[in-house]
Amino acid sequence: MIKCPNCKNSIFKIGIIHSESTVNYVDNDFTFEPTENSMNSKIIECTNCQTRYDLSDKEIANRLINPTETCSKCGKEFTSQELDENKVCTICRMKELDPSFANFENADPFTMIRMLAMLKMENINISKENEKISKELERAKEIEEEEKKPKKRGRKKKDESDIETEAVNVNNTEVIDVDNIDNNESDIEITDDAPDIPGDVVDMSQEMNPPEE
Repeated sequence: MIKCPNCKNSIFKIGIIHSESTVNYVDNDFTFEPTENSMNSKIIECTNCQTRYDLSDKEIANRLINPTETCSKCGKEFTSQELDENKVCTICRMKELDPSFANFENADPFTMIRMLAMLKMENINISKENEKISKELERAKEIEEEEKKPKKRGRKKKDESDIETEAVNVNNTEVIDVDNIDNNESDIEITDDAPDIPGDVVDMSQEMNPPEE
């Protein structure tokens, strides 16, 4: 709700003023017809203190949109964003925190510019440090997510030398055809030059394996 900056009243008279207009009297009433070049102005007037505010003036409109309040220490007007919970302005708070600001209002232009430059540089350094910390936190988060992912385990990939060696071994393997093996053939060759079997051995063999009746 808009309030009068002067007395904090919230009730206004409202009017529209045309810079150029013709006036007619028709049917016992006055009528107004603004010209093509006419400019309109919206005027509000406080019903309490009769202060008028031209809403077409951007500065005045800004005062109404962003009302000011009095600092509880210095008594000057500030926006609500510049006052803390105790209604103390930023200037008074800074004077308490940093004694070098005590006479800031009475300082020469060079001193004021130098102090503003120092504050600006401090803000830039803080911004860079915050950006660096933000990147480090983002990288740490990425590493943590990578560690949480399950690791894939696969068979060791054979290199070309291993594959070639296996191929050679397969080619050199002797293939035996079981169907063509002659079961009647013996690898033992008996010749006429073989020594005679002793008689005692023959008798023992016959006793252990008597002939079938």
